[in-house]
Parts: sequence; C-alpha cells; structure tokens
Amino acid sequence: MSESVDSQVLPAIIRSLISFPPDLIHQILNDLPIFKILGLAAYDVRYINDCILSHIRLREFFPSQAHLSSVCSFFKLFTDIFHGRVPASLSTYLSQALQATIATSHRMDLTPEYLTRQLRLSISHTLRQVGGHRISLLASFSPTPISPLTNWENPTLSSLQLYWTTLKHAQHVLNEIKSSQLRRLADLMTAHPHMLKMTMDPSQERRRNVAHLVGYLNQSAKNVHVHVLDRRIVARSLFIRFPLVPYDRYLRLFLKVIKRYPPKEICVAHTEPAAEIVSHDNLAMDQGNATGPLSNVLTAGVTVMEPQPSLTPASDGLSTFNIVYCEKSRSTHYLYPAVVVQNIVNVIDGMAYVYRDTSSLLAHSSPVIRTKYTPYSAPNFRSAGGLMQPMFVVHESRQKVEPPPLLEKELEWLTAFLDACKFMSGMEDAKWTSRETVAQMWKRMSD
Repeated sequence: MSESVDSQVLPAIIRSLISFPPDLIHQILNDLPIFKILGLAAYDVRYINDCILSHIRLREFFPSQAHLSSVCSFFKLFTDIFHGRVPASLSTYLSQALQATIATSHRMDLTPEYLTRQLRLSISHTLRQVGGHRISLLASFSPTPISPLTNWENPTLSSLQLYWTTLKHAQHVLNEIKSSQLRRLADLMTAHPHMLKMTMDPSQERRRNVAHLVGYLNQSAKNVHVHVLDRRIVARSLFIRFPLVPYDRYLRLFLKVIKRYPPKEICVAHTEPAAEIVSHDNLAMDQGNATGPLSNVLTAGVTVMEPQPSLTPASDGLSTFNIVYCEKSRSTHYLYPAVVVQNIVNVIDGMAYVYRDTSSLLAHSSPVIRTKYTPYSAPNFRSAGGLMQPMFVVHESRQKVEPPPLLEKELEWLTAFLDACKFMSGMEDAKWTSRETVAQMWKRMSD
C-alpha cells in the first residue's frame, strides 16, 4: 500500500479488497466497468494497483504504472467535477468506453493515450460551459482572479486543476455565506415569531405558529450547498428578494411611538406637512447605500429643533430635513439607550429605499422603494397621515439566474427595526394616555 494513504480513511470496499488474494481481485475486476476500475486505482493503493497491472487483460491496456497514473490523474479531476458519475452529456464514445467491461473493452481498441485525451477534452468542454453570469458571481467570492484558460483545446492537467479548484472554492464560500444568512433569518424568526412573515405571503394576519417557517429556513440552509456545475438554483426564492418582512402593523406602531416619543438627540419638529419635505439624502438614497442625515446628526451630537422650509443646508453643513417628524404640541423627548437611538437612526435612514449592492449588474437600475405612506418614504410615496396607512412594499422578481447572497445592510436594517420595536413594546415608563402606557398600547394594537 502507498505510504501516503491512511487505511483508516479508505472506503470500506478498498479495506475489504486489500484483504483478498490477487486471484480473487482479478475475478472481481473481470466484472467491473473501466469507470469502476479507474475509481479503485484513483485511491493510489499499491496492492490494488499491482493487482490491476497484473491482470491478464488490463496489463495490455496499462503496460506500466506510469500509464495507469496518467489516466488516473485526469480521472480524479473528472470524478470531482461530475460527482463521481458518468454524466449523460458525455460524448457517446467516452461514455461507452468508461462503462465497458474488460470483456468488451478490447472491441473498442482503447489505449491509455486515447482515454486520457478524451477525459481532457470532456473536462475542458464542461468547464468552458460554465456561464458568464456564474463566473462573474463566483469571481466576487474568489480570493484569486478567475481567468478563462487561454488554451481550451489542449489544456494541461495543472491548468484544469487550478481553474476547477478556484471555481469550487469560490462556490464553497458563496454557499457558506448563503447558508449562514438563512440560519440568521431562522434565528430572527425564532426570536420574533409574531413580527415577521415570508415576504411573498400577502396576508397581514399573524401566523400563530411559525415553527414550520423556521424549519424551512434551517433546512434550506442545509440544502444550499450548490455544486459549481449544478443547474438547480437551491433556495432561489429566498435570495431573489429579501425573504422576510415585518407585518405592516409594526411599521405603524414604530412610527406612532417615535412621533409621540422622539429621541431628543435626533428630533426635528417639522411645521410643514411631511409629504412636502424634500431631503438632500434622497439622491444619495437612490444609490442604495448612502448614510442619511440621521446618522450625521447623531454622530455630530447636534439637536435641531426648528428647521427652515428651504433646501439650504444648515450652517453646520448638516441637512435639517427629514430627520424625525414630531408633533410640536404632543411630542415628548424620551431618553432612549444609545443602542436604541442608533437602531432608530438606521431604521429611518433605510426606510425610503431598499439597499442595493453598487457593484452588481443591478446597481444602475431604478431604486426600489421599501415603504409607502410614511414621513420617511421616497418623495412620491411619502405621507404623514390620511386614509393611506404606512406599509411595506413587496416587489416581484423574474430573475432566473443564480442570485447573489442577501445584502448585509438589509440584514442589519431588519435587525435594527426588530430590536427598536422590541424596546418600544416594553416602554412601561412612557404614558400613551392617562390610563395606558406605551407598552400596553403596543400590546393592544399588535394583538
């Protein structure tokens, strides 16, 4: 046995064969197709290889260990790429050659050189077919550039191995990111079972039992390990759009509370209707990853109480528009913990548009709105009251190629929203009416 092979990691079939005498192994080889024989040789066990080379028919096909090793080198790469199967897409001749037994292989006039050449061409053709979109997606997760081979007709074994290893590693990284994101979503659903629903669920009726949804997300996280050449797009519907969205009632409750109890650090008491307010950050928000004025004001520690109804920036260079819409007569500053203030900042900054990856092919498409009929929605969808109730917007997607992972900023936005709502739902020290606290109002309105 080769010293490089640990018998403890060999499959059971190999461990069994090495205990058999050569004559018995020769009889077993008589009934195996070439594909299976090469599979045994690929484990590089000296005793097994000696039995193959001493077989009366196989030694004509493999005159020496060098001939066997040459074919096995390409065969190992071949089986790695094709999951250890003979794919239906192979050329008829190669498929027949690999599935031929010793008794029938002599009719095909096989030689090690010819089989090696056919394996090389099959591998080269398959890797060349990996689509341009798939390559551009995988390139984002590869530590090294993914460059197409310059010689697809007669590539070297090392160039094929390097190209395949690079693709496989990038796909592994992509799979791990998607799997981790789905587990995080399952954790959010578990932590906030009555606040979240699947995005494509049109109902606003709360689901009393979400265990099956949590199970679906966790199972999808296990199944998302896609092979580079796999044309199936596992869990596609969970990545073509953000898969979870809060119920609209929690958006309305969030807006009610910050309107009545705005954080002092970021409050602006608007005197004009919010629907008429235009923010300098709207243009930045169109790019999907801008930092809004809330973050600027919070960072600077500035409190702006009376903005002027114009588009002129404040003297300190910070926008004083679209920060927190307060009622001058009824609003009362509330001392939120710093982490909650930051969550509120993040929520309002991202309430107008869905964040997008500026490096993707969709970066220059039209911005995607997140909400309607809130003081912080996009200009054409903004409202501070009336018959239209604040709501989240769900968008259709007809994307058929493999989607990228969810944008981290979207996960952060949802987490910030849920954490802010959780704090507000426990505000027992803040009065909503003379007989009801904010926490009691929240419970009543959310049930």
